[in-house]
Amino acid sequence: MKDIDHHMTGGLFGALERLANRAFTHRYSPMNYLGQVSIFLLLLLAISGIYMLPFYRINVEKAYDSVEAITGDLIGGLMRSIHRYAADALVLVLLLHGIKMLLERRFLHGRWVVWLSGVLLFGVVMVEGLTGYWMVWDQRAQMVAQSVTEFLDVLPVFPKPLAMALTVDDSVTSLLFFAVVFVHIALPLFSTVLVLLHFSRFAKTVMLPPRQISALLLGSMLLLAILKPATSAPRAELNRTLTNVPVDWFYMFPLPLAQMRPDLLWLLIVLSGFLLLLIPRLFRGQEEAARVDADTCVGCGLCYEDCPYSAINMRESDGKRVAEVSPERCACCGTCVGSCNFNAVELGGQRLETLLKEAGKRVKEGKPLVILCRHCSDRRIHRMLAEAESGALELPCIGMVNPALISAALDAGASRVILAGCKPGDCKYRLGNRWLEARVAGERAPVLKDRRMERISVCWLMPGEEDVLLKEVQRHNGDAEVKRECIQEKPSLPLAAFLVILTLLPLAYFSASPAYSMVQEDRGLLLFTMSHPGERLVPCREPTVEELKAGNVTSCPRERSPVEVVIEVDGREVLRNSYSPSGLWKDGPSYAYEKIVLEPGEYLLAVKVKDSQRGDFRYTFQKRVRIEAGRVVHMRFEKGRFSVGG
Repeated sequence: MKDIDHHMTGGLFGALERLANRAFTHRYSPMNYLGQVSIFLLLLLAISGIYMLPFYRINVEKAYDSVEAITGDLIGGLMRSIHRYAADALVLVLLLHGIKMLLERRFLHGRWVVWLSGVLLFGVVMVEGLTGYWMVWDQRAQMVAQSVTEFLDVLPVFPKPLAMALTVDDSVTSLLFFAVVFVHIALPLFSTVLVLLHFSRFAKTVMLPPRQISALLLGSMLLLAILKPATSAPRAELNRTLTNVPVDWFYMFPLPLAQMRPDLLWLLIVLSGFLLLLIPRLFRGQEEAARVDADTCVGCGLCYEDCPYSAINMRESDGKRVAEVSPERCACCGTCVGSCNFNAVELGGQRLETLLKEAGKRVKEGKPLVILCRHCSDRRIHRMLAEAESGALELPCIGMVNPALISAALDAGASRVILAGCKPGDCKYRLGNRWLEARVAGERAPVLKDRRMERISVCWLMPGEEDVLLKEVQRHNGDAEVKRECIQEKPSLPLAAFLVILTLLPLAYFSASPAYSMVQEDRGLLLFTMSHPGERLVPCREPTVEELKAGNVTSCPRERSPVEVVIEVDGREVLRNSYSPSGLWKDGPSYAYEKIVLEPGEYLLAVKVKDSQRGDFRYTFQKRVRIEAGRVVHMRFEKGRFSVGG
């Protein structure tokens, strides 16, 4: 499985990451800070949203005009555009971040909480985006509102179809808008809880990307806002069909499937959501959590300080301070082993003493010893090192390297020690490469006291960069300092500009293109709605004398009959359906919400309604109606009466 992971990350993300590293350098590549980039985009959304909220009118008649006024203002227009593009970028970044975490299996052990909160956060962001578009009340909002309500109506939980509240302009109330705005404002509060939960398992948390990346993101959003400002679609009109509507595909990509097969979309959402939430259970880590020998521990607290996931606590035991591991939080990275100079911490049967012996066995006299992170290693690297006659020691994380291990390898006859780990900012266990670099530089305990620095190299890698490590192995001489020849320190500005443009182009295009039509431009729509109670399955009867004495005044079973509807257009049957009564006891009205697409022209419309299991159709209606392209003809049947409106 590890080789598969390396192949997939090398193939899918490796090329992109290497390209980004060349353009921005490994320390400032956005691909190494996808989680922090997401937080920065959330902050942009919060700031721009808070700015626009006082100018927005929570009213169905005034919402569109208030948004247009915001757009027409210089600062307001910039804020709206930044809000739009930051939201789209957030979806893209979250998807990349989630896929990368999945392929690299960063959900094992105690990190399952991080995975689950991230999956839930993505779902919340999607709902926030849809409710945000609803607030504008243009044709795009109309499309979102009708699609979402029709999609929700598939679930048998609403007594009356939600879509019936969006049949005519007068049916849309300001109370509905208030509910949508409330959801749009309340969800960010829930998102904040999820973000805090997401970072709760991390120690030494850095929630924002480096300032250079933040400046790049802000500049990119401003550039998009200036070159292609966010605009509204035409005002919503419920008596018109939706054709050639500019659609934000980052949020509205399920629209075609929701329109054609909403039941299938529900199935896909439920199955994919369930599978994503179940992934940490399907791929459990096999390693046991680290363990501290209380008898050996001196209570220095270095392991407590270095643990990337706050899995170690300090407690009192037999009158002395000792470290204790929380197995449910341990990620099995081994950073604590690298922090301990006293042979007190063990992971997978390995502690400092056993690692020192293992390093001595792996050393080949006069050849380099490569100590490498498991996530930068695969069979190809081991085969390459074997061909170079170089020794190799693989560890779960490069943070597991204690400086004493380096000195022991040199003392055993290694010509050099090469430390190979994940690139800074992209450590699979967050802080391993950062702590190792600080230990070797003498900036963090336990520090490297060995002065043979010319024989020590540090090389940061990613899958697919075997040639970089091979070049380092083949290098014989070095300067009197830690080597980093495998790290490019200067950005490539032309390549960086190319990648930024390549990223901004899809954001600019797919935020409003290509346009989408729910009904063909040259077609009209016949909308039929019904609210009618069927007759009782068992008629009411007068109570007997005995029932009256018992207190039963009437005898009326509650269940009602389904209502059957047949619609014919010019003698051709276009709809025949039976609608069950609503209510837990099936004693409420039957509801119908049906759309029939027709070519423009004049038609003889005939409707028959049967509300009883006895007899024939009780209600009939005939009328000639004119269908126009782009218009909606609404036929209602309520309380035994028919009406037709345009």
